[in-house]
Amino acid sequence: MIVVTMDLQHENSVALRFERVIAYFLDGIPRPFLEIVPDLGYAVTFDFCSVGVTPDYTGLTESVFFPEVLESQLFEPVCSCYCITSTPSSRIGSHYSPYIGTFRFNEKGIYFQKEESGFKQRVVRIPAETCEERGTMSLISDRELRTSLFIDFYVKIVADHLVHDRGSLRRIVILATQGMTAEYKGAVEQVVTELKRLYIRACSQAAYQYMAQNLQFRRITSALRLSEAENYGLTSKKILTTEDACFELALHFKLSIDLLKDSLPWNKRTHRFFKSLQELWVTRFDKLVIFDISTNQWRTNADSFLAQLGCSMRAAFTRIRIEFYTQLEMLLFSEILGSRQFISLDYHAFNESELRRIFLAVRIFLVNRIRTFILEALKDLVHFFTTVEDGVIPLSRARKISLIEIQLTVSDSGLPCSPSFASLRFGLADLLDELLDSCNNLPTPESVIMRTLDFQRCTLNSFGADELSLKDILINSLDATGSRIEELTRKYAHFSTLPLINGAYFTRAKDTIVQDQIYLLRETIVEITKTSPDVVVSGCIAINCTKVKKWYVEHWTMYLEKYLVALKSDLFSHITRTVEGYRCYNTCLNKEPKTVEELEDFFHVVCDTESRSNEVKMKDCNQVIGWFHCLETLQIPVDTQLYAAALDLMRCPNELMQLALKSREVCTKSKPFIIEQLSEFRNAIKRHITTIGDGVAELLGLFNLDVSDIAAQTCEELRALVDKVLKGFEHITYCEKSLEIEEVDSFEDFFPVLRTFDVLEQFWNTVFDSTAVRDYYNQPINMLNATQMIDHVRCCRRLLHHSTRGLRAYPGLVRLGRQQEHVLAEFECLEGILTCITAPGLRKNHWKEISRILGKDTKTNIQIDASSPLLLLLEAGIKDHFDALKQIVDQASVDFETEASLERMKSEAKRTRFVFYTVEGTEGVLVLSPLCRDSISSQLEGFLLDLRVLHHQVSVSQYVINSIIEWESAVEKMLITLANWTEIEYEWMEVMYFGMTLDAIGEGETPAIGGREWKFLHEKVGSLNGIFSVLSTALQKTQYTLFTAMIQENIQEQLTLAATILSDIRKVVMGLLDAKRESFPRFLFFE
Repeated sequence: MIVVTMDLQHENSVALRFERVIAYFLDGIPRPFLEIVPDLGYAVTFDFCSVGVTPDYTGLTESVFFPEVLESQLFEPVCSCYCITSTPSSRIGSHYSPYIGTFRFNEKGIYFQKEESGFKQRVVRIPAETCEERGTMSLISDRELRTSLFIDFYVKIVADHLVHDRGSLRRIVILATQGMTAEYKGAVEQVVTELKRLYIRACSQAAYQYMAQNLQFRRITSALRLSEAENYGLTSKKILTTEDACFELALHFKLSIDLLKDSLPWNKRTHRFFKSLQELWVTRFDKLVIFDISTNQWRTNADSFLAQLGCSMRAAFTRIRIEFYTQLEMLLFSEILGSRQFISLDYHAFNESELRRIFLAVRIFLVNRIRTFILEALKDLVHFFTTVEDGVIPLSRARKISLIEIQLTVSDSGLPCSPSFASLRFGLADLLDELLDSCNNLPTPESVIMRTLDFQRCTLNSFGADELSLKDILINSLDATGSRIEELTRKYAHFSTLPLINGAYFTRAKDTIVQDQIYLLRETIVEITKTSPDVVVSGCIAINCTKVKKWYVEHWTMYLEKYLVALKSDLFSHITRTVEGYRCYNTCLNKEPKTVEELEDFFHVVCDTESRSNEVKMKDCNQVIGWFHCLETLQIPVDTQLYAAALDLMRCPNELMQLALKSREVCTKSKPFIIEQLSEFRNAIKRHITTIGDGVAELLGLFNLDVSDIAAQTCEELRALVDKVLKGFEHITYCEKSLEIEEVDSFEDFFPVLRTFDVLEQFWNTVFDSTAVRDYYNQPINMLNATQMIDHVRCCRRLLHHSTRGLRAYPGLVRLGRQQEHVLAEFECLEGILTCITAPGLRKNHWKEISRILGKDTKTNIQIDASSPLLLLLEAGIKDHFDALKQIVDQASVDFETEASLERMKSEAKRTRFVFYTVEGTEGVLVLSPLCRDSISSQLEGFLLDLRVLHHQVSVSQYVINSIIEWESAVEKMLITLANWTEIEYEWMEVMYFGMTLDAIGEGETPAIGGREWKFLHEKVGSLNGIFSVLSTALQKTQYTLFTAMIQENIQEQLTLAATILSDIRKVVMGLLDAKRESFPRFLFFE
């Protein structure tokens, strides 16, 4: 007893030291890969995981680099190969290498090593302390105990990944204990549980032994002092199976067999019942057909075949539902002795009676038969679809086997498709789902026969959704045919797009292009017929391509016919337009010319008709002949209308030539009449020349200024006659050249008269224009334009001087011209005075000053203003006071320019508006845009610079200086307002966020100390937000500009109020902080 206690204490000591060292594995212990990891790093042989022990960071650790790459002669790493699947079957042939991790045999026996440019290592921390104290002997039992404890970690990992094994053991327990007593069920479960535990332990032990082959694994786990893998078997202390345990398991199995002999429902008493049940199924249901795949013809429509399968399946299950349960009830009450008393059983007695176990056995029998029944039907269906090898088979061989016909048709979009195949493919899938529902929804026998007990509705559930593996085979077979259909649809899809004509007609393209277009369409139609046979057989499915082929042939044929119709229509339109264009010469030549112009145009049309006749013959006719030859080569019939139009075109050259000959005769007959008309026109021109000479003589006899208006009007009338005579000269010359006749009269005596008339016209027109100077003296000053008047006077004087020199032979006209020149010269001398008195900027005070200066000499009170006439100023002696006048005007000009500059600044201010933007994280809070603020500041500073320049100008009146000072004060005040606005707005933003924090504090959460102050702060922050809201709303109005802000002072008032509120808030906050500092003197508070 003492020895056993000492052993237990020693084992506890070893286990405790093992747990302490395990806690020093800061990155976890090595664990194997139990499933495929596609993106695994190169040379990673294992992974690390935590084992539920809290890491101890106080122990000493050392670092190792992971992973390490060692060389192998026969293996290459699978981890560097892409794996498309992660199922357990994908690991067949793959193993674990102690050198480079997961590997596969490369069958060459040569050295292999895959170099990776992206190879990376990481540091793994392992304990420096070991599980054995220094200087002590290492006991084998201690190493085995630590190894067993280490394998316990792998047991948890392995148990989570053995999903399939747990499912298998569960089905063993269910199938082995159906209909058995609770005692037998407990014995089987105990045995199976022990087997499961041993199996998981063995798998964990195998994983450890496999991992221990790796050198780096042994290096990392060396601190644990585990036993050698080759010396450690399944008989560890924790999984050791003793002889007593084996004997106990044997007793459990023997007890299970004895209970099986006594409790199974197929003993002597129930033997006849189960035998009759077997015969019932064989005679009545064994030959049922679930899927009727028989066909009367070698081709069966897919929809009919699918309907046939559905009808046979539903009929089979209907018969099982009706007949099997009826016959079962008759057998139960006829073959089992004392079965009549089963009718009087209640639900509790039924569960304790042998009848429940009989029904359970019948349920198992029915489930097995239906499963076999369905699997055989599925095998027959799969055999029907897969009996023919994959690929296309010839039609001669296909006629000897049963086939399912599907149609390849064309959809509304013009692309080929196969709705019948889709119906077959998805119809079969739905039918198999219906088959699964039908077999799983069959009721249990006891719920049908023992109807008086009101069983809860329960079905057999014969199949799981993942147990119909033949369904995938069937669908894959159909998918192979689907691939063939996709191939056919891709081929026929090339014909879904018609080629573009792109104006490929005779009149727009070359003949070869038209021929190529027609050849392409015809070849495509032939290619459609040769794309595939009418019936393509793929496996047991016949793909009927007749409809799609017929549709595309008709589609392309119709397109070709429309193209030929359009081709001939375009040709007919071209010939018709050409003929009509040539026949328009008939309209032009079927008239007699009356004038020289008409005769010349008529002659040009005749020449053009002759050239066009030759052009039609050499170009258009030959071109149409070539087009008809092309139609004949393409074997395209030509209709009567097109042929008649071509004949009309062929007759056009002769018709045009005959028309030209007739027109030349008309020209010869019309020439004498036109020459007579020209003689009459020449006489009319001579009469106009005589009238002009009389008018010039009359103008030479006028010497008075008062008749200048009559002379100017006479000149205007004579100018119209002169223009008419000059045009007549040109017309006569043109007609003589056109008619090819000699010149009759040169009209040389007219040109001296014309030169004299030109000088007289200039003289009298200038004299008449110069009379307007008299009106200038009587016009008000404010209606005078000095520049225009002086320019007009100078122009008149220059023209008058030039024309007077041309009339030196006529003294009276020369004297009149000299007098008028003198009048113009006198007015021209008034240029300086006119410039001064019409200068802009003269106000009433300036006119008063001018009146005062003019009144000194006469010692009278003269009233002069902008409405006074020029003559009044001249009579008052303004010429004598020109210097004084100029001083007044210069000062007025300076004031005017200065005021214009001020007005420009104000206008710019009126066009400048304030721009705001919404602050992020707030609900519609608007602040002035920084760009807008900087722009306005720059503009105001520019105003200040301009104002300082204006302020230092000389001769600026005090009134203007006051305006400058007033505007300068407004600009400086606005600059100060903007600066204050920036500072106050920045401080307001901080306070606003502080207010948002106050709003987030719920009612009752306000700190108890200073509660009144918090409420005060909340109210003040709200008031401050309202001030800036009102300010932004007002400044964004349409009528509010920078000029309005400079004139009004509401912005400064609002900012002053905001500054006051901010000062109050600052005082309250500082008071709260001071209170906190007094309450917590050791804390440091930041403002």
